[in-house]
Amino acid sequence: SAGSSIDMGEAGETAIAFVGDEKVKLDWKAPRENRPKQQVKLVLNMLLIAMASIPRGGTVTITVDGDTFAARAEGDRAKVPEPQGAVLGGTADFALMDARMVQPYYAQLLAQSAGLALSIAMDGENAVLVKAAPAAA
Repeated sequence: SAGSSIDMGEAGETAIAFVGDEKVKLDWKAPRENRPKQQVKLVLNMLLIAMASIPRGGTVTITVDGDTFAARAEGDRAKVPEPQGAVLGGTADFALMDARMVQPYYAQLLAQSAGLALSIAMDGENAVLVKAAPAAA
């Protein structure tokens, strides 16, 4: 590959352009620093998973603190989409794999390759938190 690290700030600029500002607003709070490519890919995939949890729109906030990454989606009627919850919760039946399961599955592989555990859960009444943090030893 062309490089093993990517500027997290550049990734944020690309993500903001991708998301636009119609239905979902993106608040990119990750520091401008070079990060391993797998970590940046993970954060971008977490963004997509978070966006899927706010079908009526809202705000997704991306934060990076050391080796902990978070995508918090806040909006009216936010909910953990069943396919994403099943994949990240370890209850998915991959014999019944469908398109909605691919994104969280890929994100989970990225997290595992970085030694991180990926989770998704409600965070209050109208917010969903997608989080990657160091896996327990």
